[in-house]
Amino acid sequence: MNLTFQEKSYWASLIIMSVVWVNYFVRIQPALNTGTINREETIGLFIGAVVVLVTLEVVVHIVLAVTNLRTANKPSDERDKSINSKAGNIAGWVLGFCVVMIAGLAVFKDVSSMLIANLLLLALVMSKCVDYALALFYYRRGW
Repeated sequence: MNLTFQEKSYWASLIIMSVVWVNYFVRIQPALNTGTINREETIGLFIGAVVVLVTLEVVVHIVLAVTNLRTANKPSDERDKSINSKAGNIAGWVLGFCVVMIAGLAVFKDVSSMLIANLLLLALVMSKCVDYALALFYYRRGW
Protein backbone atom coordinates (compact mmCIF):
# COMPACT_ATOMS: atom_id res chain seq x y z
CA MET A 1 0.00 0.00 0.00
CA ASN A 2 1.46 3.32 -1.10
CA LEU A 3 0.60 6.02 1.45
CA THR A 4 0.91 9.76 0.96
CA PHE A 5 2.77 11.89 3.48
CA GLN A 6 -0.56 13.15 4.81
CA GLU A 7 -1.84 9.60 5.37
CA LYS A 8 1.37 8.61 7.14
CA SER A 9 1.03 11.69 9.32
CA TYR A 10 -2.56 10.80 10.23
CA TRP A 11 -1.61 7.19 11.01
CA ALA A 12 1.28 8.33 13.21
CA SER A 13 -0.86 10.86 15.07
CA LEU A 14 -3.72 8.40 15.55
CA ILE A 15 -1.43 5.71 16.94
CA ILE A 16 0.53 8.08 19.18
CA MET A 17 -2.60 9.76 20.53
CA SER A 18 -4.31 6.43 21.16
CA VAL A 19 -1.35 4.89 22.99
CA VAL A 20 -0.61 7.95 25.14
CA TRP A 21 -4.21 8.67 26.17
CA VAL A 22 -5.24 5.04 26.66
CA ASN A 23 -2.27 4.72 29.02
CA TYR A 24 -3.35 7.88 30.88
CA PHE A 25 -6.99 6.83 31.24
CA VAL A 26 -6.13 3.26 32.25
CA ARG A 27 -3.91 4.63 35.02
CA ILE A 28 -6.49 7.04 36.45
CA GLN A 29 -9.63 4.95 35.86
CA PRO A 30 -9.55 3.01 39.17
CA ALA A 31 -9.30 6.23 41.18
CA LEU A 32 -12.10 7.83 39.17
CA ASN A 33 -14.35 4.80 39.77
CA THR A 34 -13.83 4.82 43.53
CA GLY A 35 -13.87 8.60 43.89
CA THR A 36 -10.44 8.58 45.54
CA ILE A 37 -8.68 10.60 42.88
CA ASN A 38 -5.57 12.47 43.93
CA ARG A 39 -5.61 15.85 42.18
CA GLU A 40 -1.82 16.32 42.24
CA GLU A 41 -1.14 12.82 40.95
CA THR A 42 -3.68 13.24 38.16
CA ILE A 43 -2.24 16.60 37.14
CA GLY A 44 1.23 15.01 37.11
CA LEU A 45 -0.02 12.16 34.90
CA PHE A 46 -1.72 14.65 32.60
CA ILE A 47 1.40 16.80 32.23
CA GLY A 48 3.48 13.67 31.63
CA ALA A 49 1.05 12.48 28.95
CA VAL A 50 1.14 15.86 27.19
CA VAL A 51 4.95 15.95 27.25
CA VAL A 52 5.19 12.40 25.87
CA LEU A 53 2.55 13.16 23.23
CA VAL A 54 4.26 16.33 22.00
CA THR A 55 7.72 14.73 22.04
CA LEU A 56 6.59 11.67 20.07
CA GLU A 57 4.63 13.78 17.57
CA VAL A 58 7.62 16.05 16.92
CA VAL A 59 10.12 13.19 16.57
CA VAL A 60 7.88 11.03 14.38
CA HIS A 61 6.90 13.93 12.12
CA ILE A 62 10.53 14.97 11.71
CA VAL A 63 11.34 11.40 10.65
CA LEU A 64 8.36 11.37 8.29
CA ALA A 65 9.35 14.71 6.77
CA VAL A 66 12.97 13.62 6.26
CA THR A 67 11.94 10.32 4.68
CA ASN A 68 9.34 12.00 2.44
CA LEU A 69 11.23 15.11 1.31
CA ARG A 70 9.40 15.36 -2.02
CA THR A 71 5.88 15.40 -0.62
CA ALA A 72 6.27 16.72 2.94
CA ASN A 73 6.04 20.40 1.99
CA LYS A 74 3.52 19.95 -0.80
CA PRO A 75 0.59 22.34 -0.29
CA SER A 76 -2.86 20.87 0.31
CA ASP A 77 -4.91 20.34 -2.82
CA GLU A 78 -8.71 20.44 -3.11
CA ARG A 79 -8.99 16.75 -2.21
CA ASP A 80 -6.96 17.23 1.00
CA LYS A 81 -9.05 20.24 1.97
CA SER A 82 -12.29 18.40 1.28
CA ILE A 83 -11.18 15.38 3.32
CA ASN A 84 -10.04 17.55 6.23
CA SER A 85 -13.28 19.52 6.15
CA LYS A 86 -15.56 16.47 6.07
CA ALA A 87 -13.62 14.58 8.77
CA GLY A 88 -13.34 17.68 10.96
CA ASN A 89 -17.04 18.41 10.63
CA ILE A 90 -18.05 14.95 11.85
CA ALA A 91 -15.43 15.04 14.62
CA GLY A 92 -16.88 18.38 15.73
CA TRP A 93 -20.33 16.83 16.01
CA VAL A 94 -18.88 13.98 18.08
CA LEU A 95 -17.22 16.47 20.43
CA GLY A 96 -20.37 18.58 20.70
CA PHE A 97 -22.53 15.54 21.50
CA CYS A 98 -20.07 14.35 24.17
CA VAL A 99 -19.90 17.80 25.78
CA VAL A 100 -23.70 18.02 25.97
CA MET A 101 -23.88 14.54 27.53
CA ILE A 102 -21.18 15.44 30.08
CA ALA A 103 -22.98 18.69 30.90
CA GLY A 104 -26.16 16.69 31.47
CA LEU A 105 -24.28 14.35 33.78
CA ALA A 106 -22.93 17.32 35.75
CA VAL A 107 -26.40 18.85 36.08
CA PHE A 108 -28.28 15.72 37.14
CA LYS A 109 -25.67 13.88 39.21
CA ASP A 110 -23.33 14.94 41.96
CA VAL A 111 -19.94 14.26 40.37
CA SER A 112 -16.47 15.59 41.10
CA SER A 113 -14.83 18.29 39.03
CA MET A 114 -11.93 15.91 38.32
CA LEU A 115 -14.34 13.40 36.79
CA ILE A 116 -15.91 16.10 34.62
CA ALA A 117 -12.48 17.38 33.55
CA ASN A 118 -11.34 13.88 32.60
CA LEU A 119 -14.58 13.13 30.75
CA LEU A 120 -14.14 16.35 28.76
CA LEU A 121 -10.55 15.34 28.00
CA LEU A 122 -11.77 11.92 26.87
CA ALA A 123 -14.35 13.60 24.61
CA LEU A 124 -11.63 15.76 23.06
CA VAL A 125 -9.34 12.77 22.49
CA MET A 126 -12.19 10.70 21.03
CA SER A 127 -13.20 13.46 18.63
CA LYS A 128 -9.63 13.88 17.42
CA CYS A 129 -9.28 10.12 16.91
CA VAL A 130 -12.53 10.19 14.92
CA ASP A 131 -11.09 13.05 12.86
CA TYR A 132 -7.90 11.10 12.04
CA ALA A 133 -9.74 7.82 11.40
CA LEU A 134 -12.28 9.43 9.07
CA ALA A 135 -9.58 11.28 7.16
CA LEU A 136 -7.75 7.98 6.66
CA PHE A 137 -11.00 6.34 5.57
CA TYR A 138 -11.69 9.09 3.05
CA TYR A 139 -8.14 8.93 1.66
CA ARG A 140 -8.44 5.16 1.14
CA ARG A 141 -11.96 5.45 -0.22
CA GLY A 142 -10.73 7.80 -2.91
CA TRP A 143 -12.74 10.84 -1.87
